[in-house]
Amino acid sequence: GPNAKAGCGVWYGPGHRHNISTRLPGTTQTNQRAEVFALLLAITHARYANHDVTIIFTDSDYCNKTFDRLTHYHSNGWVNSRGRQISHLDLWKQI
Repeated sequence: GPNAKAGCGVWYGPGHRHNISTRLPGTTQTNQRAEVFALLLAITHARYANHDVTIIFTDSDYCNKTFDRLTHYHSNGWVNSRGRQISHLDLWKQI
């Protein structure tokens, strides 16, 4: 609805200093957008921490399926098999 608010987080473990919990920025407040933003937070943090290998666990089927197809979407003009632009494109392009 118009007053919806979504949050997201990245969790490393109990009391870990790098745990992140934040409100989803912007006006589009959906669970899928929050899931993608959390993925972006995790990847961005790993990049700045200079991790050579990053393993991300998510229960988001949407993120898993879309992430697996990012190379395809990028080379195909960011459209899905039905010819529609993928959702939350601004975040996926950053990822």
